[in-house]
Amino acid sequence: VSEQSSVYTNISQGFTPPEVSQLYGRSAIPDLRPATYNNYEVGLRMAFFERALKLDAALYRLDGKDTIVSHSTAVGVSENRNAGKTRGEGLEMGLAWDDDAFDGRLGISIANHRYLQYQTSATLDFSGKKMPSAPNTVSMEIGYKPIQDARVALEMVKVGSYWMNDANTVSYGGHTLLNMRGNYQFTPGWEVWLQGRNLTNKLHANLARSSYSGTGAYNPNTQDQYTSGAPRSMMVGLTHNFGGKK
Repeated sequence: VSEQSSVYTNISQGFTPPEVSQLYGRSAIPDLRPATYNNYEVGLRMAFFERALKLDAALYRLDGKDTIVSHSTAVGVSENRNAGKTRGEGLEMGLAWDDDAFDGRLGISIANHRYLQYQTSATLDFSGKKMPSAPNTVSMEIGYKPIQDARVALEMVKVGSYWMNDANTVSYGGHTLLNMRGNYQFTPGWEVWLQGRNLTNKLHANLARSSYSGTGAYNPNTQDQYTSGAPRSMMVGLTHNFGGKK
């Protein structure tokens, strides 16, 4: 469009074969077909203020056939299956600013992933339901360079709520984490760094899933599973680049 902006499109098709871990389970080897996808994307890239501010945004749609999903057959027991047809649509946007002492970035992902056709039995049909573990996310970082070759930054990561099961009856409320990082290259090839994660010591889950099918009794103590996220942690390190350059 101009020296400061451009528009791009992409239409592609790909496939994902079953992984070894998906083929070999606790009992029989599942009969899994490769998942195929049609991807449609249109994007925009723009720069402002002599390229100090940059925008990258894209709208996409991903149509899947035979998507491989994990299906719970009983409490604590799951197997991999082909889910028929799925569709993912969304917006991904990134904004970056860099101007001498200060810099920052903002990343937003808004997505709607759902089953178009997915029936696991004569009584369980999840067609039209949203796919689990597919949250909207926002990340933001603000950095400051107090002296040459040194930088400190504060980061916020927000994970929105999402469904934990295919029936869309059990949900995870999401979480917001604060992180910080700093680094200083005190001589060519040598850098000291500091990281602080989950500064507020927020109790959160990296992944939350439920085996509840949406019918019968719901027992969260046995059917819900949470992969606990790390508590507050601090790390210090020293990095050396043998090439002598960053």
